[in-house]
This record gives sequence, C-alpha cells and structure tokens, in this order.
Amino acid sequence: ASMAIDAVIEGDAMIAMMAAMAGDFARSSSMFEAGSGYWKFAFDLLADLAPELSGSVLRQAPPFFARTLMFPYSEGMVFLLDIGERQGYGAVDDVYRNPPESTEQVLHPEKYIAGEAPIAIDEPTWNTSLRRLGSNVLGEVQIRYILNDESAAAGWGGDRYTLFDDDGKNVLVWMSTWDSPKDADEFSNAWRRYIGTRLQRNRNQDA
Repeated sequence: ASMAIDAVIEGDAMIAMMAAMAGDFARSSSMFEAGSGYWKFAFDLLADLAPELSGSVLRQAPPFFARTLMFPYSEGMVFLLDIGERQGYGAVDDVYRNPPESTEQVLHPEKYIAGEAPIAIDEPTWNTSLRRLGSNVLGEVQIRYILNDESAAAGWGGDRYTLFDDDGKNVLVWMSTWDSPKDADEFSNAWRRYIGTRLQRNRNQDA
C-alpha cells in the first residue's frame, strides 16, 4: 500500500515536471496526446537501460532493484495518465482522497476503478519457539520484478511473508492467494523455474 501511495505522489510529480517542460502548466492536454500506452512503452524500454545509465553499484545489482526504484515514477505516472484519460485530469484529485490500496491497482487501473481491493492474509499463528523478526507484503509489482514475468504475477490476489529466527537461522514463511486456480498454477510454475535458475546460478558460483 505504501508503494502504491508513493506511485501516486511521484507519478503526479512526473506529470507536472513533463507538462511544465512542455509549457502546459495547467496539465490540461499535452500529457494525454500520446496516451498512457505510449508512456508505458517508453518506460519499459527505459527500465532495461536504467542500470547502464546509472552508477556502478546499480549496474551490479539485480534488475529487481532498479525496476523497484523506478516503479513509483514510471508506473505511477502511467496510472494517473490512464485515470486522466478515462475521467479527466481533475479525477487525480479524487485519487488523493481515495488512494490505491496495492501495487496491483496501480498496474491495473481498471481494478482500482472497480474497487478490487487486495485480500489480507494474516501472519502464521501456530505455536512455535521461533522468534518473529518481521512481516510484510510483496504485492504484485515486486513478485513481477522478482520473476521478471508480468503474466505469472498478474493473477495476484494478496500475500504475506513472515521472517523468523530459528537459533540463528532464518526461516521464511510466505503465503499468497490468487484470482483463480489457473493463476495460482501459472505463478507456481514460474516460481519453480525461478528457484531452479537461482539454485543453478549458486552452484556455478560455488564451482
């Protein structure tokens, strides 16, 4: 939810900046001429180039980090432009009064408009001697970036991960729910491929 709110703030700032560069201080029409689809395409291209245009630390980091850093600026801007195309830019004021509840709603404005809220998942409640370290939600966008697979993440309904300490060892419990059994299977298959790739990469590094 905090990432979704960041996307509204930073996306609006991006629109204001680019509209000002075009001399359209009222943000009335210039940003909508190309359409949100154009800007999404442009940002998708930029996401692949961003690490190369940045410092050495970001170039060496997994692509997940660069895409996550760009999310509020790129997807936030596309989200608000989509809302503006549908309802006029004045509707952005309503977004501030009723902000999106998840990154899923930012990625899919139609779900925001329909009020499709994320499904809350409670933390594990079983009796355990494990020490709880923290808990949070990944959301659709971070799952998408981890897997590098939009389709596999698109059926996200909700998730929660909780990290425990087991005598100095980390134990991660991650639970998720999906829009349909088909969506769950698609994610599960993509996750297995991802884990397989990670394990093979680790073996190669150890060799």
